[in-house]
Amino acid sequence: MLEIILDEKEIFEVSNGILGFKFYKLGEKQGIYKIYFKGIDGETLALKECYACINFHQLNALYLRECASTEYSFENLIEEINDEFGEGLKIVFETVCSSSQTISFKVQVKLYEDNNFLLIKISDIEDKNEDPLPVHSISPLTIKNSNLWLAASKMPTNLHKISWFKNGWQSWSPCKVLFGTQKDKKGPPTKMFKRVLDNQDYEIKGRFYSEYCTVISDIDSMNSVILGFVTLKDQFSRIIIDYVNDKELKLLTAFGCMDGVRFPDSSINSSEELFITFKTKKRGYLGLIEYAKVIKALIEETRIDEVPVGWCSWYYYYTKITQEEMLKNLEFFKKNKDRLPIDFIQLDDGYQAAIGDYNIINEKFPHGLYWLFNKVNQAGFQSGIWTGPFFAHKNERLYAAAWRRADSFQG
Repeated sequence: MLEIILDEKEIFEVSNGILGFKFYKLGEKQGIYKIYFKGIDGETLALKECYACINFHQLNALYLRECASTEYSFENLIEEINDEFGEGLKIVFETVCSSSQTISFKVQVKLYEDNNFLLIKISDIEDKNEDPLPVHSISPLTIKNSNLWLAASKMPTNLHKISWFKNGWQSWSPCKVLFGTQKDKKGPPTKMFKRVLDNQDYEIKGRFYSEYCTVISDIDSMNSVILGFVTLKDQFSRIIIDYVNDKELKLLTAFGCMDGVRFPDSSINSSEELFITFKTKKRGYLGLIEYAKVIKALIEETRIDEVPVGWCSWYYYYTKITQEEMLKNLEFFKKNKDRLPIDFIQLDDGYQAAIGDYNIINEKFPHGLYWLFNKVNQAGFQSGIWTGPFFAHKNERLYAAAWRRADSFQG
């Protein structure tokens, strides 16, 4: 049963009987919160000493400036909600700013009657500085110099005995499981892949890195905490863990990257929303399934009901594709429509003058792409084309034009 356990001047606490949230609004621990989970075997798992923060770049400084919830006292508002996840409570903690505090924000938490996950975000950020600082990231959850409580005992988790699920930045990025005594690599091994397979943000350092989501498991108890951003619209998000030894958790943080944009210059004034849940006894994968379902429920765009089927030049020809070979395959599929019904024919890498210069067609396609795609469409198929919009060779026109544009902004 979802109930408010405490709503006093200094402390707010709410629980649905299994998952609970406790926030310190005032006093020695102000701005700190705790998330705890009571398993069916009586064990309690927890993330303790958590806080929210906004990280800023500082001119000529080696470190980011952290504006943390621990610097503020808070007042809270409670709202009953009934959304796609059922009945619940939305609790908004609003900063109470002194005259010297020029940055204000809210911490928003949602907890449900019949779902054992919590959603948390920072919202309504305002930077009233005369000279606003560029923003590195927004973190609804950060823990420093504390412990991880996933073990099936009253002792904290041995950090040498954890597993960490690493999710990649995009489809070519590494996706794997790492173990506590290992150390993650900062990006792929070659310079080329570092430019395209990694989000390039290592200002916040750690032992393990994961994009968008992760699962941290205690190997002895096989209990897990699942962290993942369920809104993915405005910021690339990353989760990092770091520790000094097997006991002390130096850092656990989940944040969305802001790329140095200043709040007054941006339409963004909140973090992405972070999903947090716990699973016991080897059920961590169920937490990932639950996480994926929450993302699906929050996607605003209409999704297709059926996955289209088609042919793509890449998987046989790679970059060796030519106009002649495209026409041969088109003719084959025209003749075999009944036996091999497909929806589209896609031209992949190999038609452009260079990676990045996708509007300049090479000599292998003498009639150009409009001519070819008209042929495809006239044959009764949809036409498709591949581009890599964030990938350009440094010697080509697009790359040079981008540098000229960057120079003009700096000038």
